[in-house]
Amino acid sequence: MMTELNILSDEPAGRGSKRIKSVEIGYRVLLAVQRGPGAVKLSEVAKRCGLSSGAAHNYLTSLVNTGLVEQEERGRYRLGPSAFALSLASFRQLNGYDVMRDAAQALHRQTGQSTAVTVWSQGGPVSVYIQRSENVGSFEFRSGHLPMLQSGAGLLFMAYLAEHYTSELIKAELGESGNSDDAIKKVIAAAREAVLPKGYAQYNYEGPDHFALSAPVWTEDGRIPFILSIVVHHAVDDATCAAWIEELRHSAYQASLLLNRIGSDGPRSEICPNPFDQYA
Repeated sequence: MMTELNILSDEPAGRGSKRIKSVEIGYRVLLAVQRGPGAVKLSEVAKRCGLSSGAAHNYLTSLVNTGLVEQEERGRYRLGPSAFALSLASFRQLNGYDVMRDAAQALHRQTGQSTAVTVWSQGGPVSVYIQRSENVGSFEFRSGHLPMLQSGAGLLFMAYLAEHYTSELIKAELGESGNSDDAIKKVIAAAREAVLPKGYAQYNYEGPDHFALSAPVWTEDGRIPFILSIVVHHAVDDATCAAWIEELRHSAYQASLLLNRIGSDGPRSEICPNPFDQYA
């Protein structure tokens, strides 16, 4: 008779499982990279994990080999494609994913434009679903993390989240030459001035012919678990743009209604509470 074994232990199941310490340490290293903001230095990873630089490097090498982490040329580390794949697989288990996927597909059919669904993570905005149009331009939605300063979703999160959630990410994107506290506050203030009176964001990539429109999906208690977006690759007249904005906002409203049994739309001036306690 074969003995059933527990894959986390070298003992038969039922005798108590042994912990594999190296796996737990590897997970701590992965979390240290995930915290960001942006790519993280080896010394910072080691400090966050309480490891020597040599030990941290060994764990990072294994994580790079699995694709969970990727290394930049300057010796910094960020999450890799395997980490995003796991995150997306986990996200798809949420009931809200089906609702937002259907909303993005319906909005694509109504406008003929590329649409996307974005969520907030500790590393910033993350695109979790994309419905591409046939005419894909040079500026297009991409999977994974999105920039705070160069996306409609980033503008929305800057406008609605408390500053301590976004300031470090903004600082990393501004670079060393312009990341003072005053510069960060001005960026956030500009985002709020552009977004809060309207309740949606518009980010222009290069001129009026390439832009993104993004609208928040609200919960009953004033959180934003999802952002729905459109990206436009060609010149459109004001009437068409206005119609697409209304379609976008209506789609976000309907998604809010389906997720929360209450529809929520329109401009808001308040700042969201903890973004990590989201719809699930």
